[in-house]
Amino acid sequence: MESELVYEGFVLRLDGPMLEVVARDIKGIFRHHVNFAQASLTAKKDGMLEVYVDDGGALDRPLLQPEISGIWRVWRYQVPAGEEAALTEFFAEAERRRTGPR
Repeated sequence: MESELVYEGFVLRLDGPMLEVVARDIKGIFRHHVNFAQASLTAKKDGMLEVYVDDGGALDRPLLQPEISGIWRVWRYQVPAGEEAALTEFFAEAERRRTGPR
């Protein structure tokens, strides 16, 4: 399992329990604990896959969901649909890193 996926315009990275997204076109970084992150993968008609990562996740639902909505609404990128397996595995690893409260 790769803990970093590098694409042309953005990078997804797991740093322990932290999920990071760094993008060429956005100043700053999305860095969120996996307990509070959520993501979705949406197939597009042009053979691309939209990757959307945001806050608003919770331990009572999967990190990767069919549809999400968060505060930031900017961490959306498109990759070739062939990347779906790598992304699904990446987000599954992020979910495995979630920890329950004390």
